[in-house]
Parts: sequence; structure tokens; C-alpha cells
Amino acid sequence: MGTLSRLLTVSFFAAIPLLANPITYTYTGNPFTLDNGNPGLPAGAGISATLILSSPLGDNLMNAPATGIVSWSITDGTNTLNAGNSTTQAFDFSTDGSGNITEWTFLAFNNSFYMGTFKPETVFGDGASYMLADESLNYAIGAPSGYAMAYNTTFGNWVPSTSTPEPASGLLLVAPLAWLAWRRRPV
Repeated sequence: MGTLSRLLTVSFFAAIPLLANPITYTYTGNPFTLDNGNPGLPAGAGISATLILSSPLGDNLMNAPATGIVSWSITDGTNTLNAGNSTTQAFDFSTDGSGNITEWTFLAFNNSFYMGTFKPETVFGDGASYMLADESLNYAIGAPSGYAMAYNTTFGNWVPSTSTPEPASGLLLVAPLAWLAWRRRPV
């Protein structure tokens, strides 16, 4: 195998990571409709979440756990949970034939906070039943129930977006290698 062939082979495999195109799913929830004392939540607060995956969710998934997670976060407008400060998380999705999210469970918690968004609604019973779409619980508050809660019963939306890799990045990698191969060719 000649030098040119080796350099072009190395260039090809070195450029593959530049072609990786992670996808970001962003959830925007509706404002909470009930707040029983969750302090510091700004007016109009609701759940927002971001999930970055190494590749898009597949088509026709049914309550499948997300794979290839690069990063994630969920916030209620005041408190934010992410991989660095949560102890437990669950990210399960159902998609349609085009890979659009149709149902989900996206939740995270630690010793002080719990936040989640669900579709279909999740029913919790603690003497009362709630049909919840988005929820934020603050366990650190001395509320009569032992926690402060804010929630709503209307679904927000997940919107996917991808970043387009800059073509010049691959050119910057391959051009010097091609020049070296050309320079070293036999005359």
C-alpha cells in the first residue's frame, strides 16, 4: 500500500467523528396551574428540559429508554437537575413513524427535589389523585404535606434540533494530509 493510499485511509477514518451529528430535544412545558408553596418559582414558571443524544430517537418506539445520552437537564424555572446533581433519572420515549416524540417519561430527582414531565398523565395517590403532565416537588420545604408541589395538567412540546457540522472542519483535517501525500509522490 502506497503512502498516498495510507494517508487517504487515515484521513477518511479521522474525519468520521466530524460527521457525527448529535441531536438536541428541547421540551417546553406550560405554566404550572397549581403551586402549593414551592418557593422561588417565578410567575408563569413551568418545566423545561433538554436532552442531547448522540443520534436521533428511532421510529415507532414504544416506551423505550433513551440511549446515547450526551447530556440532559430539567428545570422548573428556579431549580435545575442534571447528571451532576441528581441521584435517579428515567428517560423513556415513544415515537411515531417519523421519530417524533408522542409519549414520554422524563424525570429526575435527588434528596431535595423531584421534577418530571409525563405523557400520558401519571396518576399519583396520596389521599387525592392528580392527573399530572409536568411536576416539580421540593422536599426541603416544611409544608404541611412534607413537600411543596407545583404542577400542571397540560402537555408541552418536544422539539428536535440538530447542529450542522461545518464543512471546513473536514477540509482543515484532510488538506494537510493530502498535501503531504502529494509532496511525497514519486516523480
